[in-house]
Amino acid sequence: LTCVYDWDSLRVGLEPCFVGGAARCFRHDWRYGPPPNAITPAEVLAFTEAYEQERGLAFTDEEWRTLGAAVVYTAAYGMRCAHATTRPDALHYQNSAQQLQAFVERFLPHET
Repeated sequence: LTCVYDWDSLRVGLEPCFVGGAARCFRHDWRYGPPPNAITPAEVLAFTEAYEQERGLAFTDEEWRTLGAAVVYTAAYGMRCAHATTRPDALHYQNSAQQLQAFVERFLPHET
């Protein structure tokens, strides 16, 4: 542990869950309203790969599945917030919906 910035946010859990949540929103800056562009699957992968490099150990396949589920979960939570506070024709709502769909397609396993 290096630091704690908010005791209310302190929690214990699986590392891939925390990394997935951070990867889904690492560049969002809400000081000026909703972000103009949603983070893409490619950006999530780049963030995670940089994290793995600093970690010195790649995530296992199981950890990647957990991380992917966490990415989709945080995108779904963001969509819920957008749905509750934004009109469907607003850019933030549309970005959230498109992001969620892209993350489901990329990060959740699909049976064929």
